[in-house]
Parts: sequence; C-alpha cells; structure tokens
Amino acid sequence: MRMRWIVSVAALIATAAVAGPGPFDGQYLLRDAVDRGLLSCGTVEDWMLMTIDDGFIRDGEVGCRLENPVTVRDMKALLFDARCFAEGHESTHRLLLVKRPGGIGIASGDWFEDLVRCR
Repeated sequence: MRMRWIVSVAALIATAAVAGPGPFDGQYLLRDAVDRGLLSCGTVEDWMLMTIDDGFIRDGEVGCRLENPVTVRDMKALLFDARCFAEGHESTHRLLLVKRPGGIGIASGDWFEDLVRCR
C-alpha cells in the first residue's frame, strides 16, 4: 500500500513539473531598454512584450514550446528543451530561465537576456 502511495505522489510531481514554467509566466521587456528610458511597460503594445504562458514563450513572430524542465540545484532556475517556430522553420534549443529581482534572465548558448517583468 505504501509503495502505491509513493508511486502516485511521484506521478503527481512529474505531471506538475511538465505543466510548464508557471513561476516564469508573465510579460517582459529588455531591462536595458527600460533602464535607458527607451521602452516602458505601461506604454508598449502587447506584441512588443516577450510573453511566457503555460509552457510557451513568444517574442514577436518567434514562438517556442518549453519542454522537459530540469531544476537547477541551488538556483531559482529551470533548464528547458525549446522547440521553436519562426517564419515556417522549426529549430530546437536549450533555454535556461532564471528568476532575478524584478524579472527573469534567459540564457541559451552564448547569449543572455535580462528582462523586466511588466505583468
């Protein structure tokens, strides 16, 4: 009986982990552009915001499905496989999403974006 309970709890945890990047859901702008006064969360149109919602990240015409989240030990971060679609092409990437004061960071390969949370 105890083993069945452990398996049930493990299945629930696995299901929750696959549900997407809940802690990162929101709309974001580049921190540098906000800090320099070039953009403001209150004045931009929605299409200008990077949006993360229920396991999908969208930035302009590029969208990525976030899959296979892996918790990064001792960090407020998740590493994802990202299946991306843009202009009729599909590609795959690894994306690291990190909680930061007032926003998030996103890293992949040799680039990093620091983003401010707008909503």
